[in-house]
Formats: sequence, structure tokens, C-alpha cells
Amino acid sequence: MDQATSPADAWERSAEPTDVATDPPAVTDGSRTDVIISLATWDRPSSSVQVNGYVAGLVEDGGTCTLLLKRDGTTATATSSASSDATTTVCDLLQVAGPLDAGTWSATVTYRSATVDEASSTAEVVIP
Repeated sequence: MDQATSPADAWERSAEPTDVATDPPAVTDGSRTDVIISLATWDRPSSSVQVNGYVAGLVEDGGTCTLLLKRDGTTATATSSASSDATTTVCDLLQVAGPLDAGTWSATVTYRSATVDEASSTAEVVIP
């Protein structure tokens, strides 16, 4: 008669993995940086435009991110600090509270530090 085994028994008898990652971590050399807007949206509960962004190809602390919103000659700005993560530099939340006119706004994020001064492509934000 076979004896039932529990999942824990099976785990204890499993072999060590033989196929493991051996590639070194990606290293950025700072020669190519791109400011990327990862989210640009109207946040109804806070009545504000909220934008998230990061700098690809750069890992550093101490820079500043600036959001510029434009619509029909009207501009609004927000500034935040930036910090490094494993492979990029991340902007803290950029937020512009109302009153902002309804319609489509253009959003651009600029990142500035001692080593970089770059701007993102434009993203659209629709305010209802």
C-alpha cells in the first residue's frame, strides 16, 4: 500500500535548482537619458492633475522634476524632488490642484540635476 505524501514532503525532497540567473545586473552609464511620463491623469477626488515620471538611463539622487501644464495660453507648474531606485531616477508625485479649466492640457516633465537637463515628450491630460 502506498503512503500518501504531503506537499511539504515533496518540497523537502526536491533537488536544488540547476537553472539560475547568471547575468550581471544592468549597469547604466549615463550616456543616454530619457524623461518618461508614466502616468498623467485627472484625479477627481483631489481635483488635481497628477503626473508620475522617471528618468531612464540615470541613477542618481538630488535632481528636481518640474511639471509644466499648458492649455490655450494658460500654464501651471509643479515641482518635486527625485530619487534613485535600482535602474532609474524617479520623480516624486507631481500634482497641480484646480481650479483648472476643463479640456485637454499638454503635460511635460523636465528633470534637472548637476549632470542632466532633459525634458519628456508631451502627454495629454483631459480635465472633465
